[in-house]
Amino acid sequence: MELSVTHLHKYHCRAQSLCDVCAVPSRKGSHDVTQNFIVSCSLDATIRLWDFTVLRKRLTESKELASFGGIEIECIRVLEGHERGINWVCFHPTQNYIASSADDRKIKLWKYTSEVAWEDSEIKGHTHNVSCVIFDPKTGHLISNSEDKTVRIWNIQSKAQVDIYKNLGQRHWILALQKSGYMLASGHDDGFELFSLNR
Repeated sequence: MELSVTHLHKYHCRAQSLCDVCAVPSRKGSHDVTQNFIVSCSLDATIRLWDFTVLRKRLTESKELASFGGIEIECIRVLEGHERGINWVCFHPTQNYIASSADDRKIKLWKYTSEVAWEDSEIKGHTHNVSCVIFDPKTGHLISNSEDKTVRIWNIQSKAQVDIYKNLGQRHWILALQKSGYMLASGHDDGFELFSLNR
């Protein structure tokens, strides 16, 4: 099977750098309009929620890609609440939550529906810029890493830190979770480290 890519359109957010873009994960059996959402974050300290319902419909109905004109994705919400640039944003795999991590040393949780989005809560504990945050699909906990040279696990209900790994020599930048959810990788200045997630 061959794989190719077709450029549809470039979407501009603001003058500052776009840091991350994430689509709502597929949820089996769901026909919720929020399945057509993309979220982006930027160093301008904003999160933008985009709706690509029109694009999905046009791609389903037509294979004529040259006809796309850039109005197929609409920015429906701009979320503000972080005090400094936002480095990462992601959707919860099963609930209508967005998590963001930023240079203000905070993780924020946002709730959304098809009509509105709002800041739900924040998690503090990192002592430097929070580089990346992801949801563990099995427990719903948050996993974050930071320039404070730590990887942390958080309970999203209590906002309490559940576990911490300290690597005193390396700033951590990015996280990746194995599809089965039992292996975690954290990228740092000199490479990456693998972790087994024990539940």
